[in-house]
Amino acid sequence: MNAPTAASGSSAPQADRAALNAALLFDEDALVAALIVAARFSREDRRRIAGIATRLVEYARVGRR
Repeated sequence: MNAPTAASGSSAPQADRAALNAALLFDEDALVAALIVAARFSREDRRRIAGIATRLVEYARVGRR
C-alpha cells in the first residue's frame, strides 16, 4: 500500500482522485449501473471463488470438531 505523502496528505494517486471527484458529479443511477457491470465476475472467477469458499467452509467445519 502507498504511504501518505507529505505534499498531498493522501496515498491516493492523482488519477484515482480525479475519478472520485468526477464520480461525485455523475447521475447516481448511471453510476450504480456502471459499477454493477464492472463488479461482475467471469465464469472462471466465479468457479475459483466457489472453490475457495467451499474449502473455507470445510476447514471451519473441521475446526469445530
